[in-house]
Amino acid sequence: MKLTIAVEQTQKLNLTAGMRQSLEFLQLSAPELAERIQDAALSNPVLEVEMPSPAALSLNEVGAPEEDLPWEQDELFRAERPHAGSGDYIERLALAQGETLTEHLTAQLRQSALLDGALLTRALYLVECLDERGYLTIPLDVLADELGCTAFELEQALFAVQMLDPPGVGARDLTECLILQLAQGPELNALTLRMAREGLPLLAARQYGELAKRFHADSVQIRNTAHAIASLNPIPSRGFGSGSAQHYVIPDANVSVENGQLTVDINDRALPRVSIRPDYADLLESTDDCEVRQYIRGKLSEANSLIGNLQNRAGTLAALLRALVQYQSGFFLRGDGLRPLTMQQMADALQVNVSTVSRAAQGKALQFGEKVLPLRSFFTTAVSSAAGAEISNDTVKQKITYLIAHEDPLTPLSDDAIRLALEGMNIRISRRTVAKYRTVLEFPPANLRKREPHL
Repeated sequence: MKLTIAVEQTQKLNLTAGMRQSLEFLQLSAPELAERIQDAALSNPVLEVEMPSPAALSLNEVGAPEEDLPWEQDELFRAERPHAGSGDYIERLALAQGETLTEHLTAQLRQSALLDGALLTRALYLVECLDERGYLTIPLDVLADELGCTAFELEQALFAVQMLDPPGVGARDLTECLILQLAQGPELNALTLRMAREGLPLLAARQYGELAKRFHADSVQIRNTAHAIASLNPIPSRGFGSGSAQHYVIPDANVSVENGQLTVDINDRALPRVSIRPDYADLLESTDDCEVRQYIRGKLSEANSLIGNLQNRAGTLAALLRALVQYQSGFFLRGDGLRPLTMQQMADALQVNVSTVSRAAQGKALQFGEKVLPLRSFFTTAVSSAAGAEISNDTVKQKITYLIAHEDPLTPLSDDAIRLALEGMNIRISRRTVAKYRTVLEFPPANLRKREPHL
């Protein structure tokens, strides 16, 4: 009975090597995947790998600037990020050498004497599923199905991951990230905890008076709490390397418009070409040595599995890229705002698991003109219009940017005036939401935008 249970548990806990490799490959960026292929070739003589030549990568692909859409929630932490000007910022994304977050977390888990085999296996798996920020964005029930355990068991493993250094790692959203950091520091109290849960939009908008009323605290307490929360790190992965040589973003596709039609050119030139050396297949047929034949069969099986997983990754990523471009065609053809889109909606459209979409979008980008846009930026939340239709928050931000850019500098628009103007465009949001988006876009309040008339 005990043996049966142990075997069953092992089967549930362990994905096949092929399944695990397939999931890992999907999550890797092109440079990371190229490095992984090189490592595989060193241990498998059956593999023949042709690395891409520098000439195969155009100047538009190597060292391309990455344009990110405005930060959504972490506007409190402006001191921690580049100046964003009117909201959109362009930066070169250089991935530094050094210990990666995954390596850092894995070492801590393996050194812990408190984790048994099953719990350790699950925790290590969760570490592999973290996104580039150090967040866990794939639902636990989805990962539990992949791993063959219950969501409760995986929740226990996640708790172990969230206790690791750096504080905040393994969080599922910004609020949880901040609470995890507060729990491990001296600033944890009822007020900071409640503000992290309920008061981030007001803190971002510097609405200290409103916060004092809502939380029944004086101005000194509110400002101290705001300072404590603003000092936290919204991106736990910051400061860790990529584990690879320094490089800039290489887009996974190039999107262009020709005669009013969108063209999506999948960039496979950045990846090595992988094949099986024919001489090993010939050797398998010619040798009578059982050990040699067994060795070659094993390496051939590994090679075929790797090639199959590379093909699966390419197919999944191509399908996602084309579906995203098609769904957001107005953005590319006319410069419209992005349409509301969740990863679950895209997963339903592609008939795949939401974890597949999340992994495929992680660390991937497309090039459109002179801009390199991360795939994750095309997933946006919805805002209801006055007519009941849904529009993306990106569209709302574009409208606010337009209104402020065209306002009279002598009498700039107040947040309430912007709200009324948006209402005239059939976009009905509160003044408080206007203030939040304005802060995200890094526009100061109306009184600070006012210019004195020249005498």
